[in-house]
Amino acid sequence: MTHYSLDTELPSCSAPRQLLADLEGYLSRKVDELIGKKPTTTGELAEKKPTHEYGVDIEDALGNERLTSIEEYAFHVFPNDTKVIRLSRSADDERFKIAVTISFRPGLPASNVRITCEGSSAREIAHGVLTGILRTIEPYKNTNHLYHSPLMFFVAFCGLAMLVFGAVFSTLRDPGITITVAQRHIALATAMSGGIVLVGTFLLQKMSPYTVFETKLNQRRAAKKNFLLYGVGASLIASVIYGLFKGI
Repeated sequence: MTHYSLDTELPSCSAPRQLLADLEGYLSRKVDELIGKKPTTTGELAEKKPTHEYGVDIEDALGNERLTSIEEYAFHVFPNDTKVIRLSRSADDERFKIAVTISFRPGLPASNVRITCEGSSAREIAHGVLTGILRTIEPYKNTNHLYHSPLMFFVAFCGLAMLVFGAVFSTLRDPGITITVAQRHIALATAMSGGIVLVGTFLLQKMSPYTVFETKLNQRRAAKKNFLLYGVGASLIASVIYGLFKGI
């Protein structure tokens, strides 16, 4: 009997109840398709009695809530401090075994899916299930992974370097080094830009979880995020204009 397992990251996305219900429905249909009916010794179709397990785990700061379906969740939104929402489905009979776990997390480590199959064509089936999961998530994808990537840490580092360099250069008082007033203004503008970049990257990362759960906190964040982006952009433009005019 062939055994195959995979564990891969999921793209950053919004994870409202509708997505969870869509994934729940897809897993239910797919597993029922794989663990269905089989011929008996007389050639007739008979119902098997496979073992099926399904669960939804919602983990927050206070504990873990276990449901058999997302439809059982009694509230319209999830807690603000939700750490993980996990969907799991497993089934097995004498011919085939499959276990699927989808874990959504707001930060790093990133959301992931783990699929284990045991039986004929285990590898092909596992990749087919993964493809179906990714297609279900596709309409809910966002670009928040950028705020949790090495690129964002590099941008923050550049902002810090600009802040330190500009602050030191603009306040330098060394008799052996001649710094004009215009150069000090340019250095000050560099420090201002660096500070804006540093604070902006920090706030944008905090306001852009890798997976956006349907919470009241995230609803407020969504309303403020565009304002923050425009504010950071306008502040950078203002600091550059200051440096250009004062540096002339």
